[in-house]
Amino acid sequence: MNGAILFLKLTNIHQQKEFVMKILNLVSLLCFLAGNIFSQQQVTIYESGKESIVRYINEGGQYDYTYNVTHNIGREDGHNGNYAGSQEDIWRSEHTFSLSAIPSNADITQASLLFLVGSYQCSSCSLKITQTTGQYVYGQQWSAINNANTIVSSFVYSSGSNTISSTALKNAIISALSSGTLYLGSLSLVEGANLSYASLELRLIVDYTVTPQNVDITVDNNFTAFGGLNHGTMVVAGTNRTIPLTGYTFSKTVGSNLTLQAVSPQNDNQGYQELWSTAPSYHSDWKRNLVFRSQNNPYTFTVSSDDNGKTYMAYYKQLKATTSGTLSSNETWFTNVTLIGTVTVPPGVTLTITSNATVNLGELSIVSTGGTITKEAGATINGLRAYIKNGSTIKGICGLIQTACVMLKLERDFC
Repeated sequence: MNGAILFLKLTNIHQQKEFVMKILNLVSLLCFLAGNIFSQQQVTIYESGKESIVRYINEGGQYDYTYNVTHNIGREDGHNGNYAGSQEDIWRSEHTFSLSAIPSNADITQASLLFLVGSYQCSSCSLKITQTTGQYVYGQQWSAINNANTIVSSFVYSSGSNTISSTALKNAIISALSSGTLYLGSLSLVEGANLSYASLELRLIVDYTVTPQNVDITVDNNFTAFGGLNHGTMVVAGTNRTIPLTGYTFSKTVGSNLTLQAVSPQNDNQGYQELWSTAPSYHSDWKRNLVFRSQNNPYTFTVSSDDNGKTYMAYYKQLKATTSGTLSSNETWFTNVTLIGTVTVPPGVTLTITSNATVNLGELSIVSTGGTITKEAGATINGLRAYIKNGSTIKGICGLIQTACVMLKLERDFC
């Protein structure tokens, strides 16, 4: 009895361990999938615009301003304005960043500011970064740079090239994504003192993830299958699908690859075969909303957001080959055709034999009674014994010399 109880306890412990291992494996799988689906990306954004403003006292004893495209803060000796007699000439700058490199659906996880301090006069002086609006009337910009929307409260000039992560910067970027532009102001924390000048460049370093975007794609064939119930079949992403009369619609993730493969041959509802033709002058192809995409089969492409709502159509070539008797309409032969009787091309009808075609005559012939026979270079005619031509016009392709002689006698009354 005690042995049985011990066995049950050991069994329960074993089952518990198995259960824990399954949970750990599941967590690992989910982490792996999350890491692949929501992959971390990073972009460095340079200044797209810059402006420095000097506030100084003009000859009338009033504050005035001058603007340029350098990035300076603080002041040198107080004489860096338009009025040499002023002792209160102070630089502040505004930095402009285009956020177009960040996807509109990005989830920003971290933002950092890269400081590039050039020349400076005070190794112990510090600067401050704020978020600004970029919208001012004359004279307001200099004052607006020193505001309460602090991004970095203090950065020492002599720190050189250095990066500071900032939650305030992250939030500022998120709020500015809709407008597409971020404005930052810079000023010296000791700007009232002489020799507090520094030149400054800023860069944004933004880490983000993008939730995969799905788009709806429709695929279709350009024929109705035998029986009239669907548009045949197609291999979509490795799976053979029956294509409804309205096309087959499915979702696919932007950035992923999609492979489409036309199934050839198939039978249409007119009693003919639909083939994927590779004949140079009669090639099948893929089109997206009637615009050519590729002649490859299978056809692989990277899904884009622009694919949403679009239809990829496989354009087959109908194999309409009369192997005995008289053609009732124009025909193009682009594959193997074996005659079982003499073929006649009547007036007003054209037979085109493409370069990819192989025609097996046996002892039979193709003759024109007024129609047009066109044979492209490269076409193979097995069993050929003679061509009958009138100048460059083909009148007959014969599998027997006797047939050629009969045709010549009818046309020229000899042989």
